[in-house]
Amino acid sequence: MKNIFSIMAVFASAFLLFSCGGSTGDLVGLNNVLPNYLNTKVLKKVNIQESGGTAYDVNYLFSTGKLTSVTTSNNSYSYVIEYIGTQISKITRNVQSNPMQVLTSNMVYIGSQLSKIDGNLSEGGAITKVFSTNIAYTGGKISQVKTETFLPGSTVATKTIITDIEYAANNVSKINYSEQIAGAPATNIITTYSNYDSDPNPFRTLPTSYLVSNINWNLDLEGTRGLSTNNYKTSTTQGVSENLSYTYDSGGYPTQASSPTRVLKFEYQVL
Repeated sequence: MKNIFSIMAVFASAFLLFSCGGSTGDLVGLNNVLPNYLNTKVLKKVNIQESGGTAYDVNYLFSTGKLTSVTTSNNSYSYVIEYIGTQISKITRNVQSNPMQVLTSNMVYIGSQLSKIDGNLSEGGAITKVFSTNIAYTGGKISQVKTETFLPGSTVATKTIITDIEYAANNVSKINYSEQIAGAPATNIITTYSNYDSDPNPFRTLPTSYLVSNINWNLDLEGTRGLSTNNYKTSTTQGVSENLSYTYDSGGYPTQASSPTRVLKFEYQVL
């Protein structure tokens, strides 16, 4: 049975290529301002080991309490994160490919709430696609992320991606992913999450705007997964289920998450 981690990784690759109420500012609220990281444990590194693959690290660099860059030990991709005050204003993702791909995301806020992301994809130094993402909220929680992509200079969308998100308390319970390519039937993929623990979700320690910028591009790790307060133990996609097991440190933070074909190991730092 194909595991959910692998399924979601395939989604993430497809998204990346385009063509294929307010909170108090802590880690519990679904906020879009910089979390209060003072004396707070945040992600430092995630080691990813896929069955049959070579392990690699995803490294998170914080400076003056802000996540400023993300790098990988295999140099497959990297992020540069810019701020205006405490709000993320721009994220640049570089992907090692031939030609080189650069995804640029510019954040638009209404007050402290992220409402829109505009950006473009360049390949080999030339802009090949532009995109616009709108974020909707229900009860203060992100309920829909809609991304439309266009050819430069065009106002007709070539692709529309909609991720609808449902919650059980402060954890994501269901994701309905819909992809519509112009002139083709829509594709819908539904994933449910259940059997949550009561411990901190490592990816929730990352800024919410960074997480949201990855929804529709990287569901596997730093997208919707980071919107939950706790850690799911069971996921089901299109009828295929998978169970995860965790080990924890003395503070209740996961140090390892394991599935039959994938192991994630977490390291933290205190800011």
